[in-house]
Amino acid sequence: MRFTACDCGVPHYGRAQRAWWMKLLWTRRLYHCASCGQFMLLSPGAIAERLAQRDRKSARRSRPAEVAVEGP
Repeated sequence: MRFTACDCGVPHYGRAQRAWWMKLLWTRRLYHCASCGQFMLLSPGAIAERLAQRDRKSARRSRPAEVAVEGP
């Protein structure tokens, strides 16, 4: 069990049911990575941050490259 996110990415994460002792850590939720099989106790803020990073990366990729146009 990890307290940090794996490198597989948020789309692979799925919520899992916590054991009673995990509920004592009420600021964290249990996630299971379908790619590597790791169980992770993560804060919802950590998930939101990783989603924002992914969105920023995809926004940079989707931006068209600037092309220099010479005048007449």
